Amino acid sequence: MTEEQLKHEETASEQSMSEEESSSPIATILAIVVGLGLVALFFWYKWGRLADYERIIELARQEPNKYEPADKWLRKNWDDRYAPMVVELASFLSLSKQEASLQAKDRVIALLRDTTGTEQGDDVGAWQRWVWQQNYPQHEKYKLFKGYLFRMIDENYLALLLNDIEPVIPLPQITADEMVALRPALEFPAYNTEGTGLEDSDKVHGIIVDGIARAYPHRILAVHELIRDDINGQPIAISYCHINMGVFGFHTTVNGEPVTLGNSGLVYQGSKLLYDEATYSLWRVMDGHAVTGSMGQAQAMLTSIPVVTTTWAAWRAMYPDSTVIGFDTGFTFEYAEPDGPPIRAKKHPVIDLSDKLPSDQMVVGIDQGGFLAVPLDHLAPGVTFLKEQSSAIYLDEAGGIRVFGPLPNLDEVSDSSAIDAPLMTAKIVTWKSWYAAHPDTLLWTPHEEEAESQQN
Repeated sequence: MTEEQLKHEETASEQSMSEEESSSPIATILAIVVGLGLVALFFWYKWGRLADYERIIELARQEPNKYEPADKWLRKNWDDRYAPMVVELASFLSLSKQEASLQAKDRVIALLRDTTGTEQGDDVGAWQRWVWQQNYPQHEKYKLFKGYLFRMIDENYLALLLNDIEPVIPLPQITADEMVALRPALEFPAYNTEGTGLEDSDKVHGIIVDGIARAYPHRILAVHELIRDDINGQPIAISYCHINMGVFGFHTTVNGEPVTLGNSGLVYQGSKLLYDEATYSLWRVMDGHAVTGSMGQAQAMLTSIPVVTTTWAAWRAMYPDSTVIGFDTGFTFEYAEPDGPPIRAKKHPVIDLSDKLPSDQMVVGIDQGGFLAVPLDHLAPGVTFLKEQSSAIYLDEAGGIRVFGPLPNLDEVSDSSAIDAPLMTAKIVTWKSWYAAHPDTLLWTPHEEEAESQQN
């Protein structure tokens, strides 16, 4: 009820009472009490109705008479459960370039400094990493709070975040990158064998399904970041993650039912999350596991497909009959070669960092009897044998990488032509994202007792 409505109620009440000659003193007193009660109710509704998590949202307001009372109340009634929510708000405000939002972010960080007694500077990513490491109990309204914030970016986030099923991964560690499906998936694109519009040096990502080879130009995949395809009646998906710089292939069938994936615009621990259009569950691109929703509850997992990244010329030489996705996609995008890693890839923090390698160093991540990371710059063209993992990495002259294993007779292998083993799924990603996903990983070093490298 508004203030004007309250005044109207009081005026009407007074007129009614004056017209009744037989009004009793009790009726008069009752009318006064009711009127005062309505006024008190208005002020309670106006100022006292805010829940604690709503006061945190008030910190983002531009008007001092809005954010100052909220700041004062939170300082007086601080609860450690507020810390992840306040950090979430700081992260949300940092997405904007508007001066008012950045000023609000600074006020929020000042509140964090004073209430937590810690100092992480003005780096929102550092505050996120710190609060994730504290393992604070989650506020009972945290999911609602996060949904309220994220809906300001995209209403579709509500369907992805607000459900009654507890996520497999910590909800505070899911961060926003861009709107849901801002990058539309390319579905069942036309393909050819000629490679029209491709240069020999163009980068492609190739897969083999049922003996059928198909290549996906990086210029197309980098724009859509997700291609839904069908090879020999098998639904598959190829996804590019601009955060960890990896390309991932999946069979998109679970329990005999196809899963239609989309770009969620969300990130978890340095890698993007996909979502499926039927259940709105989120899926980790790093390993194909469902992590929220009914699919997460069912521990659903997509089967990986090995992806070979190389040049069009090198792929065509290996698989002369390969088909390739054409540039006539039905979209009006300009499919130009990307200029280096996207800048926004650096803004998504992870809970743990390792200083053994630079964060953006590319590694070949292998899961074969344990996790192993092989730095790309430690590889020479030819075959590198990994005895402990009974596998081999082949680096061609064009920079393409294939991983084979398990190798039954590793000691008898002398060069790549003698490798008689299937392609393995390997993840060529940044060290930061690989370590975040697998903190127990081993790091390969080119010592003779661990591996040997031979020229082809």
